[in-house]
Amino acid sequence: MKIALVHGKMMTPYLSGASKSVYQLASAFSELNEDVTVIHADEDLPDNNFNEIKIDKCAYIHFGRLSSFKPTEIISNWKETLSLLRYYSYVSSMNRLNYFDIIDNQGFWVNKSDVLSVRYCIKNYYETTKNGTLRQLFLNLLDFKMRLLLHIEKIHFKNRDTLFIVNCKKEKIALVKLYNVSPNRVYYIPNGHSLPVSIYSYKNRLKLRKKYNLGSKTCLLWVGYNAKRKGLYFFLDYLTRHPDIFGIVAGVSYEEAKKYGLINKNILVLNYYSQIHELFSIADIFYFPTEYEGGAKVVIEAMASGCCVVTTFESGGTDYIKDKLNGFIVKRDQTAMYTVLDDLLKNKRKIRSIGKRAKKSVKDCTWENSARERIKIYSKILKRKNLISVKKR
Repeated sequence: MKIALVHGKMMTPYLSGASKSVYQLASAFSELNEDVTVIHADEDLPDNNFNEIKIDKCAYIHFGRLSSFKPTEIISNWKETLSLLRYYSYVSSMNRLNYFDIIDNQGFWVNKSDVLSVRYCIKNYYETTKNGTLRQLFLNLLDFKMRLLLHIEKIHFKNRDTLFIVNCKKEKIALVKLYNVSPNRVYYIPNGHSLPVSIYSYKNRLKLRKKYNLGSKTCLLWVGYNAKRKGLYFFLDYLTRHPDIFGIVAGVSYEEAKKYGLINKNILVLNYYSQIHELFSIADIFYFPTEYEGGAKVVIEAMASGCCVVTTFESGGTDYIKDKLNGFIVKRDQTAMYTVLDDLLKNKRKIRSIGKRAKKSVKDCTWENSARERIKIYSKILKRKNLISVKKR
C-alpha cells in the first residue's frame, strides 16, 4: 500500500508533538513494510529529536519557503503564497493521478485527501478558550486569521468523501456536534509512544537523577512550545511557592520562560532537548495545566514513563486517565490544581504507585498499534475505491 502523510511546517528546531507524530507514524508504517512518503513544507528534514524514530526507510518530499508561511500574509508575502499554491497543486495532482493509494492529511489543509487526521477542532478550541467579555468578543470579530481558519475547516468537514481520524474522544464529539459530521465517518485512534525500554529501569532512573544532582528532591516536569496555552505560568508560580522542589521546563527558551514567572536555581530551562525520554524518566510528576489540546501526546509519554500526571480535562487526558487512580484530571483553576499537588507532595509513595499504574494502563498505546488501526481504515477506503472503479468501467 502506497501511503502519503501530508503535513505543513515541521516547526524546527523544536519539533512539536504534532510534527513529531507524523514521523513516528511514518516510522511505524515502514516497520510494518508499508510504502510510506512524508510530504511536508520545510526547507529540509529536521535533524533533531530523532533518537527513537527510524526515518531511513521512508521517502520524503519537502517544499521550501513555507516554513515561515502565515495565513494572514497571503497577499503581502507573495513568495510564500506561490509556494503554498505549488504545494497545494502538487498534492492535488498526486490525488488525481492516483499516485498514492491513500493520502492522509496530517494537518495541512488539502481539499482532496482520503483521510483527514484532525489534531483538534479549531471551532471547539475557539469556543472553549474565548473570553466572554464584550471587549474580547469585539477583538474576536477582528481576528481575521481565526475566521479564515474556521471557514477553511468548515469546508473540509463538509466534504462527504473524506473520513476523519481523531486522537481524542472529545474531538469526535466536537465534530459531530459543531459540524454535524456523521459519527460513522469519525474514527478514534489514540496517539502512541515509542520510548526506549531502558527508561523503565529503576537503576537507570537513579543514574540520571545523579546526573542532574537531584538527590531526593521531588522533580516536576513541564513540556511544550506554546507557553501561554500550555500553562507555564501555573507551573512556575507553583515552583516559586515551593523552593524545595526541582522543576524542569522543556521546549521554550530561557527568555520566553522568564515572561511567565521567576526562574530560580531550582528550575532548569531547556529550549530544546533531544533525549526527551530522559526527562520523563527522572521526573516524579508531569504537571501539564494546558488550556486546550486535541489529545496531548506528552500525556501518554509521561504515563508510559511512570510519571504521575496532573493535567486538565482540556488536555484530552481523560481518554487514558481515571482520576485519582492512574493520574489526576483537575479543573484549570489555581486552587484546585495546587491542592492536588500539595496532597501528592505529602505522600511520595502515592506518587510512585500512581506512576506505576499509569505506565501499565498505556502499555498498548504504541505507534505500531496506531499504524495497524489506520491500515484497517485505509483498507476500507481502498475497497470502496475499487468498487467505484469497477462500476465506472
